[in-house]
Amino acid sequence: MKRVWLSLLALACVVSLAVAVEVTSENVAGAVRITVPDKNELVLVGTSMLPVGGANPTLADIFGTGQLASSTLIAQCDRVFLWNEGDQSYQIFAQKPTGDFYLTSDWGGDPTNPVVALGTAMWVKSAGASHPVTLLGEAPTEDDYTTGVAGNAGKPFFFLSNPYPTAADVQGLINTNDGAKASFLIAQADRMFLWNTATQSYLVLALKDDNQWRDVNDWDGDPVDIDLGVAEGFLFKSSMNFDWVEPRPYAWPLP
Repeated sequence: MKRVWLSLLALACVVSLAVAVEVTSENVAGAVRITVPDKNELVLVGTSMLPVGGANPTLADIFGTGQLASSTLIAQCDRVFLWNEGDQSYQIFAQKPTGDFYLTSDWGGDPTNPVVALGTAMWVKSAGASHPVTLLGEAPTEDDYTTGVAGNAGKPFFFLSNPYPTAADVQGLINTNDGAKASFLIAQADRMFLWNTATQSYLVLALKDDNQWRDVNDWDGDPVDIDLGVAEGFLFKSSMNFDWVEPRPYAWPLP
């Protein structure tokens, strides 16, 4: 094993973050800092890091302990909302002071630690004052990462994110090259919902027939020029069934 000591601030091509971390690993380790907003507000967090030495990130891997507000009372806990694509509903989790996660619907039951797949996203709802949370992990090194989008005529929601810890131009993420549906009619086009944490509202984009994402409120205007930040999730709605294959945006091994 190689000992890696990297300040990823110096490796902007790999990831943008606030701190460095020392680990023993074959992969690049780093951290992404997000901000949980004020009480009852939401932030949409994407999963773009693997646990150090592991393969499947869980809630405990992503958030650790002592970062999210925890309590024996649900109302005093920061809450994490995971989306169940199958029945299009949420499962809500919170941490007790032990550091264990529990379903809020089974608060007196056994602790649980669900896997949160790379390239997906989750809501975090604040129980109190705004505070930072640092997400630690390893940058994925696979050449590409595939996310299945099982859309249908009912256009179910998917909670997605860039599966790599880099900023990403929305025009270069999902489009017709992957199998998404574009149309000159908004109602028939796939849609992307970007969450603005500051305003607590969505910007809704749709994929026009020139394969460019546009603001649905400016459909005849120019394509949007928007970068998603590191670990920034988004909602996606599609009538299509396809595999989104995202290539690794940085060189590996590092030069």
